[in-house]
Amino acid sequence: MQEEDDGNSPPSFKRKRADIPSSQIEAEHLTSYQDHADFLLRSLREATESVMISSYSVTPAKLFREGIDRAIVEAASRGVQIYIYYQNLPWLPPEEDRRWQDMIRCCERFEENDNHAKCLIQDKFRVTIGSYNWLSETNEHSINHSLALSGRLAFGLGNDVWQGIKFYQNLKYENSRGIGNFLHDADAFSTGAYQFKLGEFLYTLRTPDAHQLLLEEEVFAKARREIVICSPFIRLDKLKQTLTDARLRGLEAREVRTHLFTLTSPCDHTPMERTPIFRYLDEMKRKYPHFSYSTHSDIHAKTIIADDLICEGSFNLLSAVRDLAHEANNFEMSVAIRGKIAAPFISDFMRGDLGRNISPIPPIYSSASSSSREEASVQSSQRLVPQPPSVMSSAQRSTPCIQIFSGASYNRQGFCARLNGEYIEDSRGNIAYFPTRQQARLEAEEVWSMK
Repeated sequence: MQEEDDGNSPPSFKRKRADIPSSQIEAEHLTSYQDHADFLLRSLREATESVMISSYSVTPAKLFREGIDRAIVEAASRGVQIYIYYQNLPWLPPEEDRRWQDMIRCCERFEENDNHAKCLIQDKFRVTIGSYNWLSETNEHSINHSLALSGRLAFGLGNDVWQGIKFYQNLKYENSRGIGNFLHDADAFSTGAYQFKLGEFLYTLRTPDAHQLLLEEEVFAKARREIVICSPFIRLDKLKQTLTDARLRGLEAREVRTHLFTLTSPCDHTPMERTPIFRYLDEMKRKYPHFSYSTHSDIHAKTIIADDLICEGSFNLLSAVRDLAHEANNFEMSVAIRGKIAAPFISDFMRGDLGRNISPIPPIYSSASSSSREEASVQSSQRLVPQPPSVMSSAQRSTPCIQIFSGASYNRQGFCARLNGEYIEDSRGNIAYFPTRQQARLEAEEVWSMK
């Protein structure tokens, strides 16, 4: 059994008073591929103490093409401590291994765990959380959103991220003491609300319970005008448990407009559920005029909006398992803000590729006097126009991106493989599952070798 702090401790959180930011909190909303790519490089360039990157996968082709590996090496040469946590690594051609190893040697930690969170922490007082996989996303058309928060409150938010990572490392090494410390921390299972100004709140969510509480207590219970939920992936049972007939009936009675965004095919792992999922959504739309939904081929954001609240993170509300003991449970992290600080980011969303398909409503916080508005009807079965597929670069063509996924969260035994974003399929056109991770990887490599 590993000792509690064996290689898993975050950097020291002690600070000189002069180094503590004067502002409580400042926020930035990242809504495009370029926003995220530029922000990561800027964080590595500006860091003076440490950078932590949590990404579901690490794709060498992305790191090499965008110069991320060089930025990591350069930051480390200035004495910046680099921490990287991931769940999946792809196959790497021998000719690229030296450059890869040069980067890994510069990292204070380069570790695998059950990690689905997408976080970036710079110098403890700038924390970014969202849906963007910092070290593997290569589809420039994929819709991802993140909230970047800095200031004194970001310190506590960053500590929450570290504690979550440490908990999953303790699970990996079966460290009962560390596991017990986390499970007995009541704050880990709450929304971690901080009021930093009158009517303005910050919420930190690091467990399935915390995400569920936010949805029930801050979204469904408090919304008076509009709810937007982005859940790229859907499981039929989770959909029916969350968007229940009774809940939608209550929202309809309050005239709260509720809109769901999901993928065109939200259940690739369980294709037999696709028809029942859309049948259920169509039935709810028919029964409740204030409910609607849209699909998009490249949505990956997990955004939630409820009036003046916006939440960004990694948690798929309508598909992720909620039992910490479940073998498919991964570390998830989300952050939400409520009040005037959220207003410009909600406007960003409504002007973006997704939000512009919802009829506009007047902002809650406006210096202009309120005026009557014309409510446009939203066709819930409307399909957004798919974005054109991204063009694969020469680096992507020469280096395959292989990702291995457990079938546990889909009640499937074994493991499946995704090669350059496409699942390996069986002879019937369904996602193929293999008994072990190694067999899934070998199959993907064989498919790549035949291209």
